[in-house]
Amino acid sequence: METTALYVELIIIGLETSLWITSFIIYLTNLSILKYVGILLEKLPASILLLGIFYVLGMIFDRIADLTFTKSENKIRIKSGLEAKSSIIIWKQADQESYLKYTRSKVRILRSSSLNIPLITFSLLLNITKYYKSPLRLLLFLIVVGILISYFSFKGYNQTVASFYDKARILELDKKNNPQSNSN
Repeated sequence: METTALYVELIIIGLETSLWITSFIIYLTNLSILKYVGILLEKLPASILLLGIFYVLGMIFDRIADLTFTKSENKIRIKSGLEAKSSIIIWKQADQESYLKYTRSKVRILRSSSLNIPLITFSLLLNITKYYKSPLRLLLFLIVVGILISYFSFKGYNQTVASFYDKARILELDKKNNPQSNSN
């Protein structure tokens, strides 16, 4: 189950990544490329092919997002006052591994979305200006929606990470103050 959850989150991240990559490809070529993609997907077992592509893209982009947000997450961790070198130990000792796994999954998706959504928005804006004659309303709608989703992805990421480390610090302090309550 745990491994399945990791696969799913990486596939979600890969799906987001493939959206902006495809949109940029369409912008740099033209819409007729979609016809060839459709033909290819008819010939191959599409779901297996796409899942594999999404998974690989998800692994790569998750790593990119991780590297991009490392300093930010470290600042949040330091601000929480957590002393343990690894919060995983704290969560395991408190028998809260399910919360740890859920939160880390949420963090991965939100931090990747914080990068993917602006890229999706920008690539769609380029395509709309290229392929539509009077796109002002559509452009404004896309800009507003893109900004809102990007903002809430980033804000959600920051709040989730801060809450995660604050709770880990509380568990750490509880273990220090009540060492016998955590012995099993």
